[in-house]
Amino acid sequence: MKKEKATSKKKTVSKAVAKKPSADKVKNIKLKVDREKFLSFSKSAGKVIGLLLILLLVDFFVQYLNNDYSVAIVNGQRVPRREYVKNLETMYGAQIADLMVEEELVRQLGEKEDVDVNKEDVDEAYAEIEMQLGGKEALESALVQNNMTEEELRGQLENELVLKAIIKPRLEYTEEDLSVFFEEYKELLYEDPSEVEFEDKKDEIENFYVDQKTFEERDVVLRDFRDESVIQVNIPGLGEEDETGYGFFKATRNLISNFIERNNTN
Repeated sequence: MKKEKATSKKKTVSKAVAKKPSADKVKNIKLKVDREKFLSFSKSAGKVIGLLLILLLVDFFVQYLNNDYSVAIVNGQRVPRREYVKNLETMYGAQIADLMVEEELVRQLGEKEDVDVNKEDVDEAYAEIEMQLGGKEALESALVQNNMTEEELRGQLENELVLKAIIKPRLEYTEEDLSVFFEEYKELLYEDPSEVEFEDKKDEIENFYVDQKTFEERDVVLRDFRDESVIQVNIPGLGEEDETGYGFFKATRNLISNFIERNNTN
């Protein structure tokens, strides 16, 4: 009887051992638990990173607004850009508007007179100024001092070349006029005028003469063309006769006035 009981116990133990999971199953269970934790952690980390990115974008947006809509921030207080623009317009608006109107008049006058200034002409004029100032670095320094860009200078040169092309055919002068001009300005034009002969520099003197006369006549030419033009200036203070603001059918009346003026001049 005792032996049978022992055998029965052994069977029971062996059955219990048989119910234990294998090592592979245990590893699989552990891996499954670790993967779930990793996915949970990844989701949480992703939310945190997403929140940080949103905060970063908001911060950059606020900086953009501060920088774009203000000229300065003083102890946390913004100086509005609109005030800056308003002050600039008050102090310099009329002069800048007048300059822009003049540039447009030159452009239209060039079209009217069928004057074409190409890039090579502008490049040549630009190179001449560069040489007169003593080189590229000197010209760049002069541009910085005058708060100008190369593009703006080239635009001004193009306008001057247009005016020169319009005025030059209208000029009447003789070789004697050129000789008188040479004698009057040779000390300003040349470092050692005693070694310069008029006959050797006649073409160069003529260019200087035409430039001088163009400068003298440009205001007359522009004034005459301005008198022919219909101009509406929307900057207060630019001319007593200029009409600004709005009115009934003002745009239509301007169009009709332009049409009538052109028909009368043709």
